[in-house]
Amino acid sequence: MTIDDYKGRLLNAEAAMTWRFAKNVGIGAMWRYVNYRVDVDKDNWAGRMRYRFSGPAVFMQIGF
Repeated sequence: MTIDDYKGRLLNAEAAMTWRFAKNVGIGAMWRYVNYRVDVDKDNWAGRMRYRFSGPAVFMQIGF
């Protein structure tokens, strides 16, 4: 996305598996990829912000 002198990007992808050991409770593991990026081009300032994460995560899921 580009607005005036600002450019941005957001990318978030994940793959997950969950094991439900009870009717409303489960645990799981996932691999997550996140990539943020912002570019700014101005006469008096030029900058960039980047963030990248790629790795595993574990989680607990509760349903009602």
